[in-house]
Amino acid sequence: MKKIILPALLAFGCLTAAQFAAANPQEHYCYAMYGNGACVDNSGGGYDSEPAPYRVIELYDFSALAAAPNRVFAVSNGHTAREARQAALNRCREKGGRNCRAMVTRNGCLSVATGKDARGDTFYFFGTAKHRSDAGEDALNQCKTGRYKECRISDERETDICAAYPH
Repeated sequence: MKKIILPALLAFGCLTAAQFAAANPQEHYCYAMYGNGACVDNSGGGYDSEPAPYRVIELYDFSALAAAPNRVFAVSNGHTAREARQAALNRCREKGGRNCRAMVTRNGCLSVATGKDARGDTFYFFGTAKHRSDAGEDALNQCKTGRYKECRISDERETDICAAYPH
C-alpha cells in the first residue's frame, strides 16, 4: 500500500494549482449573476456526496478611503458611492478620527503614500487606479512630484482598498 501512495503523492506534488484545477474542472467554479457573486464548491469528496452549499461573495462597485488629520484611516466598500463613503467616514470616526474626509472610486483601488517636507512633517498623498499597485504608484508619484522627501507607500493599517467587482 505504501508503495502505491508515495508515487501518487509525488505525482500530485509536481502539479501546479492551475494544472490541478484543469484536471479537476468540477472542483471549484465561480460565476456572477445579476450582480450577485456566488461560488460553488463541488469538492464533496465523492460521487455520492452532495455539492457544498452556495457561498456568497459580495461584489462592490465602489471603494472609499477616509482619513483624518490625526492620522486615522478607514476603508470600506459599497454598492453605491454614498454607501461606501458613509461607511468609511463612520469607521474613521469610530476609530477616533476628527474631521474625517473620504475619497471614493468606482471599480478601482485607492492607496496612500507618505512623504516629509523640509521641516520633517509627514504629509499623505492619495492615489487611485484600476489596480492596487498602480494606485500606490499614483500616490507615490504625487509625493515625488511635490518634491517631498522619503516618499513611500504607506504601511499603516487601512490605507489601501479595491472594489471587488466582476469586470
